[in-house]
Amino acid sequence: MKNKAKTYLLLVAVLGIWGTITFKVIKGLNPEQPPSTALEFEASFQPRFHKDIDTFSIKPIKRDPFLGKISKAENQLIKNKRTVKSNVKLPYIQYNGLIKKEGNTNRIFVVEINNQQHLFKRGQTIHGVKLLRGHKSSITVSYKGHTQTFKL
Repeated sequence: MKNKAKTYLLLVAVLGIWGTITFKVIKGLNPEQPPSTALEFEASFQPRFHKDIDTFSIKPIKRDPFLGKISKAENQLIKNKRTVKSNVKLPYIQYNGLIKKEGNTNRIFVVEINNQQHLFKRGQTIHGVKLLRGHKSSITVSYKGHTQTFKL
């Protein structure tokens, strides 16, 4: 009889444990919803208008971002501003190089005036800019009576 009692007791314990597990699973799958209460909201909505205007400006790049050097055109503009002290406004002038045929003494200078390339000979005038003298590394020009030297 002792064996039968132990078997029934273990059977009740196993059924109790499995019953508890089944009850928790079923309750977890179908949870009780809390009672919902209707909340009243005010229906008026007034958006705020910002009068601040987002402004920006694009500035020219003065330095090469990779090498850290001042660009050639910007360097020339800085030199132009330093050397001209009168009220005469010079056009944008940049000396780009020299062309010379072998065996010929005539030199042709490549000069950029207001972003247009021109070929100059010594003494020639284009757009009011006269080439006075020139070398491999620099030229001297005259504009409205003012003389200025530009380097390559």
